[in-house]
Amino acid sequence: MSNSMWKAFERQIANWMGSVRNIGSGRINSNDEGKARPGDVIIPPELSALVECKTRQSFPKSGIYYRAEDTLLEAKDENLKNWFHFERKNGSKKIYVLATDEEWMGLICGYIRRELDRRSNGNSI
Repeated sequence: MSNSMWKAFERQIANWMGSVRNIGSGRINSNDEGKARPGDVIIPPELSALVECKTRQSFPKSGIYYRAEDTLLEAKDENLKNWFHFERKNGSKKIYVLATDEEWMGLICGYIRRELDRRSNGNSI
C-alpha cells in the first residue's frame, strides 16, 4: 500500500474537522504537557475526542466494527468522551464512519447533507 495514500486520507479527514493530521500518531507526538497525543487527527483537548483513520485493501465480512472497537477502547484508555473511526477501501472514494455522541453524529450528518447539496448544485469537492 502506498505510504502517501493513508497520509492523504488522514489529511482529508483532518481538513473536514478544521484541524491537521497528527504526524506523530502511534504515540510519537506529544502535546504541550509532554503527554503522548493519540489519534490520527489533532483535536483540541476540550472536545475530548479521538479520531482514527484507516485504509485497507478489502473489507472483511465482519465489516469495520472490530477495528472501530479498537478506537473505542483507545478513547476509553485516554479518558476521552467521543471517538470517530473513519475507514476507506483503497481505490474507493466511499468513506465509512462510526462515531459516538448524538451531538457529534449530528455534526457529521450536517456536513454530509451540505456536501450533497453542494454537489447537486453542480459543485465538486
